[in-house]
Parts: sequence; C-alpha cells; structure tokens
Amino acid sequence: MEDKRTAFAILLSIIIVMVYTQTVLTPPPQPTQNSAAVQQPGGPAGSVPPVGSVQQPPGMAPSGAPASQQATFRATPEQISNSGSISIASDTTLTEISLLGGRVKSRRLLHYAETQGSDGKLDMIDNDLNHPLPLGLYVGPQSDELVQYSITSATGLDSQSPRNVLTESAQIVLTGQHPVLGTISKTIVLNRSDYRITVTGEVAQAQGIPISLEWTHVIPLTGETARLDPWQFTLLDSNDKLSKVVPSSLPTAVWTDHPGLRWFSFGDRYFTSALLGNNTGSLFKIGRADSLFSLQQTGDVGRATFNLYSGPKEKAELLKAGGDLKRAIDLGFFTFLADPLLSLLRFFNGIFGNYGIAIILLTLSVKLAFYPLTAASFKSMQKMQEIQPEMQRLREKHKDATELNQAVMELYKRKGVNPLGGCLPVLVQIPVFFGLYNALLQSIELRHQPFAFWIHDLSSPEKLVIAGIPVPLMIIIMGLTMI
Repeated sequence: MEDKRTAFAILLSIIIVMVYTQTVLTPPPQPTQNSAAVQQPGGPAGSVPPVGSVQQPPGMAPSGAPASQQATFRATPEQISNSGSISIASDTTLTEISLLGGRVKSRRLLHYAETQGSDGKLDMIDNDLNHPLPLGLYVGPQSDELVQYSITSATGLDSQSPRNVLTESAQIVLTGQHPVLGTISKTIVLNRSDYRITVTGEVAQAQGIPISLEWTHVIPLTGETARLDPWQFTLLDSNDKLSKVVPSSLPTAVWTDHPGLRWFSFGDRYFTSALLGNNTGSLFKIGRADSLFSLQQTGDVGRATFNLYSGPKEKAELLKAGGDLKRAIDLGFFTFLADPLLSLLRFFNGIFGNYGIAIILLTLSVKLAFYPLTAASFKSMQKMQEIQPEMQRLREKHKDATELNQAVMELYKRKGVNPLGGCLPVLVQIPVFFGLYNALLQSIELRHQPFAFWIHDLSSPEKLVIAGIPVPLMIIIMGLTMI
C-alpha cells in the first residue's frame, strides 16, 4: 500500500513538472499571420497615457490598411546597403552600424555559434533590411531612419584594424541633418569586455517633445513559436515585480504603454536585448506591425541618454549591466534553490570540463543531501510492509469502516508506524527538483555543450537516431528503471 502511495507521489510530481513546463514556461501557440506590408512604428506623442492604455503610433496606419495608405518614408535595403557603415569589434561582439539612420545592421556575439558546429556567430539582429533596424531615434512621429550620418568623432578604436578593434571603451559620434528636426547627433558607446551599449541622442529642434530610442526585432509569425525556446518580452517594474508579455498577445498597429519600469527586455531563453530605465522608472512602449516588434523608451527633451544590453543571459554579464537585469534569467518560483544549484553546476564543470558529468555530480549531490529523508522513507515503507498481514486480519475482522479505522490507528501507534512517513520525505524534495529543473532549463552554459556518445547538445532534447527515427533513449531507460 505504501509502495503505491510513494509511486503515485513520484508520478504526480512528474505530471506537475510537465504541466508546469507546457503552461507556465511556454507561451501559447502563435497565430498564423497574413502577409502585409510592414510599416515603421512612430515615436510617442509626448503625453503619457494611463497604465495599460494603447494608442495608434503616429507613423503607423491602421491594421489591415492597404499598402498605398501606409507610411512610405522607409529606407530601402538598397539605400541601407549603399550608405556605408562602420564595424566595431570588441572582445565579445562584432557590431556593424549603418550610416543611414545610425542603426545597427548586425551584432554578432563572438563567443556563441549560430548553430552547433558552425563557424558563424549568433547575430542579435534578426533583420533582412526590409524592416526598421534597431537603435532608431524618434521625436514624436519624426525619426532618423533617412538621416545620412557622418562620423564626426571616433575614439577608443584601433584604426589600423579593418574591423576597428576596441582598445578600450569606444565612442562614436554620428551627426546628420533632418529636414524637420534640424541637426541630429547620435553618440554610441561600446565597451570592450561586455555587452553594454550607451546611446545619447541630441536634437536641435525637439519642439518640446521627448526623444525616444527604439529597438526592433523581427519574428516571422508563420506558425507556432518554438515551445522550448519562445520569444517574449520581460519587464521589471519599480516594485521589483517581474512580468512577461507574449508577442502574439500584442495588437497590431498600436503602442502598448508601460510607464515606471526599471527595465524592459526582449529575447528568448538564452539571449536578450534590454533597455534600462533610470532609478525612478521610465516610460516604455511595445509596438507590433505583423512580424516586426518594437521596444521603445522615452527620454528627455532635446538631449537624452539610453542604456542598453544586447547579449547572452549570463549572470556575470547581466550584473555588469546593473539595474537588477540578472533577473532576466527567470528561474521561477524556486529561484532561491535554483541559483545555488547553478553555482554548484559551474563548480563541477570547472573541475571536470564537461557539463554532462557536472549534471550527474549535481544530481548525485542533491540525492546525497536528501539521503536521510530517503532512508527514512524506505524505513517507513519497510515497516508498512511488515504490518501488512495484521492489516489484512483487521480488514477481515472489522466490516464497519469506523471500527476499522480506529483499529488501524491503534496498530500504527503500537508498532510506531507513520502512514505518511513514506510520502512526506518525497514531497519535501519536490521544490528542490523544481529548482534543479529550472536551473538546467535556463542555463546558457549548457547551450551546444556535448556530453558523450550521441548526446551532442545538453540544451536540446536527447534523441538517438536509429534507422532515421529519433528515439528518446534516456527517457526510455529512465522509465524502465522506475518500473
């Protein structure tokens, strides 16, 4: 009887983990979108609407409007390609900035491959130049997308290198002319050893309207977003409350306002781009035009400075960015357990140089720590087995349920048996295993890390291909050992 209870408790725990993964950690399926012309999201109109309100961006036509009625002041891919650019290489990134619009064409992370085994580096900019590039400046509906910038100053670069390698923090000052806003200056600061970006925009004729900075990303909504690696917005408000916004939940051709935030990020399980607010919180907006998603932050009038982070969800790097951005690594409700488990995982990998071995040692360490509880559980189960003959006799003797229950409780008391002694130690361990699960799920260190034999990527589902058929061999082995 007690064996069945323990088995049921373990089975229930597995079901809870599966349901939690599919419902909480995974956004709902993305709806299929009809193709339509994508237009440029405009900036905020200067006034701050109430929390959660939406408004139509000044530069964006109503959803479903014919292409002829939509904004036409877009930079074409040919214009962007022919306008010139500057490449800047640091220890961590290779960033290319277009001189048309002063926007980021690509930002490759030098320590992270695009796909396992490839030489190509992962690009934080997912854009085919048919959509507005990130790092755009706005003053109301006016943007710098068609401003032809020139480099007026560049410091901290090794000019002898074709890739302009950073010798320290680099500062690039771009200056251009806007037909309405007059002279626009955009100063971009990149650090040599981390993933931070600082942008300062200065507009001669801001006309009392605050400057905004926009970061864009393209997600083709042609089907369901990857369930194991979904894209989502994450925000941290001034009350330290963490929230998420699923891209498919955003209405098209409107801005959704989120004032008073500490930071707002957009990314997947392992990488993120974040705009950081000031100490008192800032106004952020999210916009959507079909597959184009825009994250915009409002600064000051005339001259505004913005702090960004665009890189991996690696704790040490997020700490450098400040603003408690480390919480972009969402370890769930049991963060207080998952965080030390991740530290122990890194410790074991530092010794053996293999995250597969580190996971095994981490699991064994957790099991060893809970050995007293496990032993108590087995001891209680053994006592329950020993009194089963007497239990059976009591069932035969007492047909009344109340009398049977009283007799059974007296038997438990006489034999010193706790009927819950087998289940409670297992239930106590469940939060720890939730923490371990989240730690392994969110750990960027496991990305593209091989273990042994057919297991080449510890961050992906394990499958052994037999005769062209992927077989989850480890899951099968686990099930057989449990049986």
